[in-house]
Amino acid sequence: MSVLANIGSIESKPTKSKASRKGKQAWRKNIDLSTLETGLEERLEEKIKGGVPIVEQTNSDLFQVDTKPDANIIAPPKKKLRIEKILESSSKITVPGKSNKQLEKEVYKDRYDRKLKASLKALVNKPFFKEDPLLNRSNTSVNQRYDVWAGEEDNNAAIEQRNHKKSLSKLSTMELHYKEKKIKKPIVLESALDLKKLIVPAVELPHPGMSYVPDETERLDLVNKVAKNIRKEIAKETKISKFIKNFKGNKNQAIEFEQKLVEKEALIQTKTEIAKVKATIPKTKLGKYSVKQIEIPVKLSGKLTKSLRTLKPESNLLLESFVGLQKRNLIEPRVRVEKKRRYKLKTTEKWSYKDFK
Repeated sequence: MSVLANIGSIESKPTKSKASRKGKQAWRKNIDLSTLETGLEERLEEKIKGGVPIVEQTNSDLFQVDTKPDANIIAPPKKKLRIEKILESSSKITVPGKSNKQLEKEVYKDRYDRKLKASLKALVNKPFFKEDPLLNRSNTSVNQRYDVWAGEEDNNAAIEQRNHKKSLSKLSTMELHYKEKKIKKPIVLESALDLKKLIVPAVELPHPGMSYVPDETERLDLVNKVAKNIRKEIAKETKISKFIKNFKGNKNQAIEFEQKLVEKEALIQTKTEIAKVKATIPKTKLGKYSVKQIEIPVKLSGKLTKSLRTLKPESNLLLESFVGLQKRNLIEPRVRVEKKRRYKLKTTEKWSYKDFK
């Protein structure tokens, strides 16, 4: 009996399991939408490939009869990378709100060509020089003088002569107008390097007063030059010290300041004139520091030597050449930066005093 029961179970068809009426599927009445979904997906694929579904397309769009032979052998397309294929959009469905780039380019090109043609036409039709509106007045307003006693032929000849003179004067004025509007050639300035050579030479010659057997006048001139520099430095120091002492100021000082202001105004005028001359020379300063001046070696009358053997070396050639390079703006002048403490030292009482309490 057990064998027969097993055979019957094999031959019988599988029965569908009944859906429960309590779940969401029962609310939707167990509708099968698989066929509809597949159809929609196929339609969407057709749109992606062709832009329009195949059903809506005409035969002329789908099929084409090739009657002409291939005149030019088309080269095979360049093989793209896989990443490029992934990134590029293969869909032919136009995105709403975005126009085709190719159409945009064509529109822009047409617009550009139209503008270019219009500008070229304007240049072609433009007169070579502007005519004076006073010259283009009609000859009707001009008073034609007639000789009462002369004949008609004489009067006509006089009018023709007058008109000829006017035309000549018109041409002459036009020529003058053209001459005035001639483009002037730009004034080519000398190169900055040539001007620099004139201002500062590559090798500065020493003062003749520095010689081991100098002329007395030249030596004294050099001494005066050095003394002047020293006086300037002393004057600066004294000026600063006076200013610090009498910082508050008095009435007498106010009068002095007024006098100095008048002197300063006169100095400013002279300085402006000098600046105008200096403006013609191209100057470029490298860095924020000025070139440091070298101390000029001077020999007093007691230290003069009449032979080169006893002469002691005073100047430094390396330093002179280095300063020369700085003056010619080939090297930036530098100043040694002094080391300064960032924060001030604080005096504090040690905690060890608590032990003695």
